[in-house]
Amino acid sequence: MSDLGKEYRIAGVTVRKVQEQYLRDVPPSFLYPNAKSEEIKVIEPRLAEIDMDEDRDTLVVSIHSWLVKTPDHVILIDTGSGNDKERPRNPSSIIRRFRFSTDCVVQVLRRKMSTSS
Repeated sequence: MSDLGKEYRIAGVTVRKVQEQYLRDVPPSFLYPNAKSEEIKVIEPRLAEIDMDEDRDTLVVSIHSWLVKTPDHVILIDTGSGNDKERPRNPSSIIRRFRFSTDCVVQVLRRKMSTSS
């Protein structure tokens, strides 16, 4: 379900994206309800291949958390999708139960801690 993203080092702190899932076939109007289709078409060439589905008409949205390691602490910033939520705009995820927090993050922390010393 998850994968370790690129690692960033900022002033002695390490920040890593921990991927939870990708939402595919997201219409641009879901994220940008006030944007006109012409406005979306203007920015479309600047979007990376990973940001759009093959048809280049719908978006791919990343759901992820951040793992921050300081010299003294390991901090998880959980911006993931969460559990037990009503999601009327995303029927495939209504009241979904991800085991992301309990399984994935523990594995990520163990791998990260074993590779850094």
